[in-house]
Amino acid sequence: MLLKQLGRQFGKGGSWPDGLEVERRFLIDSVRVDSTQFSLSDGSGLSSSNLISPLAFTQLLRFMRRHPRSQAFMAGLPQAGMAGSLKNRFVGTPLAGRVRAKTGSISRVYSLTGYIDVGAGKSITFSIEANHHAETSKTMLGVIDSLVVDMARNGKK
Repeated sequence: MLLKQLGRQFGKGGSWPDGLEVERRFLIDSVRVDSTQFSLSDGSGLSSSNLISPLAFTQLLRFMRRHPRSQAFMAGLPQAGMAGSLKNRFVGTPLAGRVRAKTGSISRVYSLTGYIDVGAGKSITFSIEANHHAETSKTMLGVIDSLVVDMARNGKK
């Protein structure tokens, strides 16, 4: 329904195609994402036809970081070691409480996209996507988390 409302409010009509076009134009015109970096087919994010590159995700997150309502957006992201989808992630690492990110998973696909607080008011924006892998869920999540830890370690240098 949200997608239809976007089409109704900002597009030509209240349909899914109209809403998708509003979303597409926003990504291209406002966020400045190259149109070859994404393909949208529905508003749920569950279709295997929805495609977005890690580059496009990081561009969107950087846009949101500069947005006047960024605080509300940031408050809505799960935080490492706290309640939510990151409750059990990064616990016992220096990143506990310092990663705010959105998880994503569907058959043989895992992603983590967000921000790492590296101190001194600086952060790293990141997006990791593992598609069509043959690893167990536990192994793949461990690999993703270790990449985030490495990014934070290298980002402090």
